[in-house]
Amino acid sequence: MTSQGLHLIRGVSHAVFRGQHDDRAEECSFRFWRCGKGFEISVDGRDVNHTEFHLLWHQLVDDNSLQNLSRFDKWFRLWSEWKTLRDVLHCPTYTLKLAKTGTDMRVAAHLVAGPVDKPAYDMLPVHVSDMDNFAKGLPVCGSESVRPGSWLGHSPGPVRGPDGRLYTLVLCEHRALDAQRGEADMPSWDRIRAYVHLAHSGVDTHCIPRLSSLVTDGGLVAGVLIDHIDSGSSVQGLVEAAVSAEQLLSLEHKLALWRDRITLTVTTLHEHGITLTTPEYGSTIHELNIEVNQHDQVCMLLSFGTVSIVVGQAELEHKTSDMDELRTVFDERLPELIVETRRRLAAA
Repeated sequence: MTSQGLHLIRGVSHAVFRGQHDDRAEECSFRFWRCGKGFEISVDGRDVNHTEFHLLWHQLVDDNSLQNLSRFDKWFRLWSEWKTLRDVLHCPTYTLKLAKTGTDMRVAAHLVAGPVDKPAYDMLPVHVSDMDNFAKGLPVCGSESVRPGSWLGHSPGPVRGPDGRLYTLVLCEHRALDAQRGEADMPSWDRIRAYVHLAHSGVDTHCIPRLSSLVTDGGLVAGVLIDHIDSGSSVQGLVEAAVSAEQLLSLEHKLALWRDRITLTVTTLHEHGITLTTPEYGSTIHELNIEVNQHDQVCMLLSFGTVSIVVGQAELEHKTSDMDELRTVFDERLPELIVETRRRLAAA
């Protein structure tokens, strides 16, 4: 089982990320970052059994005690050691193991390895064999010129670029293992390649935010900055938040217009060999990923589900899946949600 969250320990904020434990919580591991340092900690129940710590540990890994990140905004200001994205990508990391110290039955952390220079969270800058050609004609900025601010490493996220403006950062992140094929995929890299391809083509991306800059770190590609979209809500959120039948009716009319815009966007992407749906990673075309700002402008980030640049038979299959998913969103899931919301309003 895995979990993540932000916790306050003795007045200092910690990001606990992807902690893992087995069904009995007897073998556990987790990572956290404090004051710009990374820590990877493992605990084996056999090493701490019959200690006071052993009882406390079971409470710490209880799923019911996990907290939501959004509740801890007030602690983000304590996150002062990471001034730039480069700091986050080059984090001194220590590996620790918790075990009994001797006959007194106390438990202490023992240093296993470190410090090792590692990216925090799941970041993984990528080597590009022909960087000159990959970045040709594109603005490029170094990771030292990108300021993460209160952002905690989840991609995409808001950052400040070299010019001080607000952008959205889409990161290169660790590969994901496809259990069926036994191969490692890198969905984040596929998304970045798609943004770069669209930027090189100069095509009107319609609902897709434009690439503003390639972000590098020591010759590696760390991610891309795209135009920041001040979105108000996802289309699903708008429907769920409706407070009157009149507002819901207005949303139904707007959904038809937004569907046309998304359809035009998907068709344009298909013309450039970019598809958005596979069985392995789901679809970018989703009611939670289609966002609307305060001006009723709709947008869709290439940062959710699948983004592929494919050719041949696979491309045809993916295109068909995209259009099927688009129909599912606008002809099935959203209409069903509207019916549920209308019932709720009528019963209020």
